[in-house]
Amino acid sequence: MRHVIFGGDGFVGRHLAPKLLADGEEVVVADIVRSDLPHYRSVRYVRCDVTDPASVASVGLKADDIVYNLSAKMLSPIQVRAKRHEF
Repeated sequence: MRHVIFGGDGFVGRHLAPKLLADGEEVVVADIVRSDLPHYRSVRYVRCDVTDPASVASVGLKADDIVYNLSAKMLSPIQVRAKRHEF
């Protein structure tokens, strides 16, 4: 079974991908950023911006894929600090 993880380079995806690989599953990570984590040597990586339909289409989803949507809006450190002061 093929597992496609949108946002797979984030916190949850970094923990999910190795578990799936350990179970012998095929893993595709679709993310706008890419780390050099060891488990990514065994997965197919696709640079993907989920806000762009053409980018999502480039992942090549199949009808029987299992899809995990772990993508999130990225915040800069300045935005994160500003949010703390909002009431």
